[in-house]
Amino acid sequence: SGTSMAAPHVSGIVALLKSLHPHWSPAAIKSALVTTAWQTDPHSGEPIIAEGNTDKIADPFDFGGGLVDANAAKDPGLVYDMGFSDYVFSYLCPMGYNTSAIGRIINGFVTCANKMPSLVDFNVPSLTIPSLRKTVTVKRTVTNVGPVNSK
Repeated sequence: SGTSMAAPHVSGIVALLKSLHPHWSPAAIKSALVTTAWQTDPHSGEPIIAEGNTDKIADPFDFGGGLVDANAAKDPGLVYDMGFSDYVFSYLCPMGYNTSAIGRIINGFVTCANKMPSLVDFNVPSLTIPSLRKTVTVKRTVTNVGPVNSK
């Protein structure tokens, strides 16, 4: 149960998605899995209950993105995609890694911008906003991987 059971199943679904969409990035595949997952029991429509606590409706901390739906993931419509430079300049630099450390990670040279992008704008389907005390605007970019003009 849990991660021990999920890992081989999700790995197999990722392999199938990669064979269907060889041009998709790891971020696009993750986005397709997370944004198409069931948040409720697909058979009963009932909320997923937290393991070990029948009084608690599960949340993403209990089940991650939800129950994977391989059929829906193969045609998600829109995905949150990122490339190599997004991880470097929108994640590693704002996290405070110095250029020497990043250079060792990527096996190359990089110069982080003086004005760092905000980590809340990291282009993933989830949001993490530390110390929310005022209105925050976040930006996301989606890529249409479905038919033209799909919804």
